[in-house]
Amino acid sequence: MAEEAVRVFQAQFHEDSIPTTFGIMYNVPKMVEMRHNEELIKQPTIEEVKKVVFGLNRESAGGPDSFNGCFFHACWDTIWEDVFDMVRAFFNKFMTHTNLVLLPKKKKVTTF
Repeated sequence: MAEEAVRVFQAQFHEDSIPTTFGIMYNVPKMVEMRHNEELIKQPTIEEVKKVVFGLNRESAGGPDSFNGCFFHACWDTIWEDVFDMVRAFFNKFMTHTNLVLLPKKKKVTTF
């Protein structure tokens, strides 16, 4: 009985050939249009970063670097370039390198 269960399981996840086309993708509705993608990958502007920094609570607890909102508000004229460079570096490294791939597990899948 256990051997039969193993054979059934292996049969479900075994491919004799690697599929090169994925017809299931034609059944996935497009929910994000190109204009949305362009908006998502747009580089942040200095105005956006400044708005976020000045939106910080002045009396908030300091982060791992011990600086609270009051520090960033008071020192903005001195640190703005470093803060902006850090935000852009983070955005470019982590926000633009994500891929989502759907891999069908069975041949000729027509529904989800």
